[in-house]
Parts: sequence; C-alpha cells; structure tokens
Amino acid sequence: MFQAWRLRLDDPKMVKSYHDRHRLTVHDCSLLARQFNLERSLLPGAPLTEAQSLEAECLDDLRAKSMLKAERKCRHLFTGRALICFSLKVAEPLAVLTFWELVTSRRKGVDVCSRRIKRQKKAAKVTKAVALMDMKELEAKFRAARKAYQIAKKGQGES
Repeated sequence: MFQAWRLRLDDPKMVKSYHDRHRLTVHDCSLLARQFNLERSLLPGAPLTEAQSLEAECLDDLRAKSMLKAERKCRHLFTGRALICFSLKVAEPLAVLTFWELVTSRRKGVDVCSRRIKRQKKAAKVTKAVALMDMKELEAKFRAARKAYQIAKKGQGES
C-alpha cells in the first residue's frame, strides 16, 4: 500500500532534508540557547516559577511547530510517483541508468554539465574510467543499466 503523505524514513535524502529544515528553525528561534538559559536558571529541588514554566511551555511549542513544519515541507517530495514507492533497490539501478544516459548523451554532442556527470557518477558508484570507452561500450553499458532498472522496477511492483 502506498502512503504518499507520510514522512518516508527509508529515504536518506528526505531524512537529511527534514533534519536540515528542523535545524534551521531551531537555529532561527535560538531554541538551544533559550533552553540552556532556562536550565541554568533552575535550582535543584525547587519547583519552577511561573516565568520558567511559561518559557518551558513556549520552547516545547516552538520545537513541536518546527518539527511539524519540517515534516510538512518534506513529506510531499515523492508524492508524484503514485504507482512506485521509493526503494533503494530501485533507486540504485536508476542512478546507474541516469549516469550512463548522461555519458552517452554527452558523447553524442548533447550539452550536459560535467559537474552533473560527476555527481551522478558518485551517486551511481561507478569507478570505471569513462573517457577511455568507445561509443559501443557506452551503449552496451546503457542497455545493461536499463535492463537492470527494469528488472528492479518489476520486482518492486510485485512486493
């Protein structure tokens, strides 16, 4: 069953985005400094004063709002794929396929940024030197990557 509107914790990119957004809000509201000051003002064994309890409630509300905002911003990143859930089993062959597609396109003369190829090569975990390959080898690698992606995608749909 596909759960589009939930925060997907099996996707490292989404988890990183969530943490970055939450950390930014915490930093903007200076929650950590305010919490440190509140803890420093407490006396051991003494009950909280009215101002301290209000500050603690305010900090808790701001933290909860920050977490909800980060979740709301991150949870819809992959909702466009209604038929296919995110899976590392599918994402890895897709990264390899994208890399070989970019390399063959560049070799054919299409304008492809070299930094994008470097990033995609790192994501696909390809270590072979591409500059020494001829066009037939590149196309063979592309066809093999497409076949691997189709198999992974078909296996994803069955489970």
